[in-house]
Amino acid sequence: MKYHYKSPEELKDEARRESEKSSAKKNRGHLIIFADLFVIFLIFAGIYYTGALRPDRYVSEGVVIHDALEFSGSVELPENSGGEHVFYLNVKHAGSEAREFPDPDSGFPRARIEILEGRPGPAIVKFSGEFPLTPRVLRPGETTIYRAELRVPDQTNFRKGDARIQLEFADQKTTSVVL
Repeated sequence: MKYHYKSPEELKDEARRESEKSSAKKNRGHLIIFADLFVIFLIFAGIYYTGALRPDRYVSEGVVIHDALEFSGSVELPENSGGEHVFYLNVKHAGSEAREFPDPDSGFPRARIEILEGRPGPAIVKFSGEFPLTPRVLRPGETTIYRAELRVPDQTNFRKGDARIQLEFADQKTTSVVL
C-alpha cells in the first residue's frame, strides 16, 4: 500500500484557497442580510411617513377644485391634548400665473372648521370654528399649507368623516373638504 502525502507548502496553499472561498461566501451572506434589513426599514419608514400607522390622523380622500386651486386637508388628534385638534388645509395653485390667495380685495375664500355628529345620515354641526387664511402669493404649481388649532370640548367619538373644512367663495359657492 502506497500513501501519498502533500508537502507543507501544498497544504498551506490549499488551506488558503479554502478560507478565501468561505470568506467570499460569508461576505455575500452578510451583504444579503444587510440588503434585506435595509428594504424592511424602507417599507416601515414609508408606512410611517404616509400616516398609515397613525390612527390619530385623518386625511381627505378627495381633492376639491375651484378656480384653478386644488384643496385637500387633514386633521391630527394628538393623544393627551385635552381636545386640541390640529387641522391642515393644503392649497395647490394649478393655474399658469401667480396669484394671491385668499384674494385681498374680496377676502374670499373664507374657511370654517366643522365637527359633525349623526353620521351616517343627516349630519348636525356639533362644533365649529374659524380657520384663518393669511394672504400668500402662490406661483404656478406651488402648494401652501395652512394650519389651525381648534379646541373641541368633549370630543371622544371622533371618526373619519366627522370633520370638514367648509370653504365659501366670492361667487357664493360653498364646498367642503371632508376629513
